[in-house]
Amino acid sequence: MEITDELANRFFSRFWGRQDVYSKRYVKKGTGEAGYYPQCNHFWSEKCPRKMGKKIKCRDCSNQSWKKLDIAVLKKHLEGKAADASDVIGIYPLLPDDTCRFLVFDFDNHEKDTDKKETRNADEKWREEVEALREICRQNGIDALTERSRSGRGAHVWIFFQSAVDASLARRFGFALLEKGAESVNLKSFAYYDRMLPAQDHIPDGGKSGKPGLGNLIALPLQGQALKEGNSAFIDENWNAYQDQWSELFGGHLRTQYLHRDDYGKSGYEPYHQRGRGRGVERRRPGGADGMAYRGVRPKRFGRFIQRNRSSLMLKQPKRLAA
Repeated sequence: MEITDELANRFFSRFWGRQDVYSKRYVKKGTGEAGYYPQCNHFWSEKCPRKMGKKIKCRDCSNQSWKKLDIAVLKKHLEGKAADASDVIGIYPLLPDDTCRFLVFDFDNHEKDTDKKETRNADEKWREEVEALREICRQNGIDALTERSRSGRGAHVWIFFQSAVDASLARRFGFALLEKGAESVNLKSFAYYDRMLPAQDHIPDGGKSGKPGLGNLIALPLQGQALKEGNSAFIDENWNAYQDQWSELFGGHLRTQYLHRDDYGKSGYEPYHQRGRGRGVERRRPGGADGMAYRGVRPKRFGRFIQRNRSSLMLKQPKRLAA
């Protein structure tokens, strides 16, 4: 399928993150380690401390000037023509007003340094944990899309919201799903669950720059190069990539979720050591073995979030990205 401007815009209407900043994948030539870095207008210019030999993180730079996400960047990601996968982009789900439009669960290996290199634990047990979450979503009528990661040995489970919701509310909803999923297969914890994004309730502190931070990023799916290998792709119940990825993403059968504050308010899950505003990410996994403690009661109305049939696009579209 030809990647047109219109298709790229429709793609972003699903994965609606921040438009004023994005990250790109980069591989260090000496070590082969891969990472994602926010794109700055001043990179390697006279305003860039790194060009002057100063070791300073981008988040701490007072001259930071983030590049805006545009159609051209999205199209390159979807086309995947770069041999070194340097066209892979990551977006920031946590919007400046502390809301989000989707929730994604990242299942991966936790062994040291495996997040930096293109290797993952070959143990297939991680699939069982992904299936536990998929099953609890099915049992509760939640439409979720499961993506096999670029490496092929990890997965992302995506849930899309009908409109922007408070990140804190979305995350309480996510923790409830994880707890229910663990119970459904008698798991003490999800050993391969890495994190949930957004990973923060509020925009974090921007460090020494004095500017607001960005929160954690997530790499976008359907990256052209990986897709040819059946990775970065949405998969069916047998873990086979769908023949028509775009129909799965835009098809009318995929419904967005409506969260009501009354369902996941004070009676919902809330970690004991809840991070304060802008203090970072809560990364402990649910379940007794990993020490995630919850205050009191389970959600009183776990099933009470309303699903509404929708067209192939979100009900409210983001401002069209610049060409």
